[in-house]
Amino acid sequence: MPEELLPEWIVRLGIALAIGLLIGLQRESVRADGPHRLGGVRTYALVSVAGFVAAYGWPNQPVFLAGLAVLGLLLTAAFVRTGMAGEGWGITAELAAIVTFLLGGMAAAGPHLPPVAIGVLATLLLAAKQPLHAFIREHIGREEMMAVAKFALVALVVYPLLPDQGFTPLRINPRQIWFMVVLVTAISFFGWFGVRIAGPGRGILIAALFGGMVSSTAVTLAFARLSRERPEMSPPLAGGIVLAGTVMFLRQLVEVAVVNPSLLPAVGALMLPAGLVGAWFIRRNDWRPAGVEIPLANPFEIATALKFGALYGVVLAIVQLAMLTFGTAGVYAAALVSGLAEVDAPTLSLLGLSRDAAVPAGVAAAGILAAGLGNTAAKLGAAIVLGSRQLARLTIWAMGSMLTAGLAAGAVYLLLF
Repeated sequence: MPEELLPEWIVRLGIALAIGLLIGLQRESVRADGPHRLGGVRTYALVSVAGFVAAYGWPNQPVFLAGLAVLGLLLTAAFVRTGMAGEGWGITAELAAIVTFLLGGMAAAGPHLPPVAIGVLATLLLAAKQPLHAFIREHIGREEMMAVAKFALVALVVYPLLPDQGFTPLRINPRQIWFMVVLVTAISFFGWFGVRIAGPGRGILIAALFGGMVSSTAVTLAFARLSRERPEMSPPLAGGIVLAGTVMFLRQLVEVAVVNPSLLPAVGALMLPAGLVGAWFIRRNDWRPAGVEIPLANPFEIATALKFGALYGVVLAIVQLAMLTFGTAGVYAAALVSGLAEVDAPTLSLLGLSRDAAVPAGVAAAGILAAGLGNTAAKLGAAIVLGSRQLARLTIWAMGSMLTAGLAAGAVYLLLF
């Protein structure tokens, strides 16, 4: 190890120098800044070394802050001179120099990993200027920015204000409920944003894949109705419904991994047969290049978050009451029935209760499968009622097989455990 061969201060100095060189190399490669750019590889290496010297040579806060202030004055002078010369008013180079100075100080005073990781991240952000700007110009509009702002409100403002304690004998915890709201909203965001980036003309496969992350039920309803209008598209639309239903199981697994990872092996094993059957049907489906638009609601609407929070709280109470009144059979029945309408609420309820030991882990795992199968049955019913005859036949064959495989896995699990 380097610490065993070299003095500690040399290792730390080497880290500071490497960070400065890395950021400096990136700035040196930027030719669009012109001849009056702030500096290149030598400048940023010296700035990082200066931060190291200020923090290591005088390990007290005033000296380091004084060095930072001097650097700030120099950068301000350079910024004003560049602006007066008519070369633009961007401050990326100046901010990069301040970050480099701070990272040099971190390398002198703390663990090795944080300054290295932050230095690499800063370099990646600096190098990604053109791709980021192009992506934002093409895909980020007013609606997307409002969605992100609403999510920040839900996740960063409301969550810390809620009390972190259980109320009533059923231990209804407002902060825990809101955490589940944030989790579901975050998962839905990736799907919603993916659909918007892909656009309606990218095909049924892409629409179903991302749409299933937001709401597999919405995908099913949209595709079933479209099959009535365009019966010739029934095969790919049926494949899209199966794909969205399979993504729903993956969505449940993500929730398990976040809330109670200890259940992941059991839940994964229970869902594997249905998932494999769905994947087989997806693979053999005839995907025709047809564009389709799914009417997905913005997942960041505050009203939507409040409705899910209320639903989650109700399901949480119902599952606990069912456990107390009817035992494990009551839990399975509650999960199955609630899953007919919404799969996330029973899944997250069982995860939270199993984590708190209010419901046995094995019962929670089987209940999560029951919720997924209940939702699959509801989507199958919607496809039969709303879709064309050909779509109904295809979904009965595919999703019926998925339900059979899931029920068989659940039966074996209950017999063995």
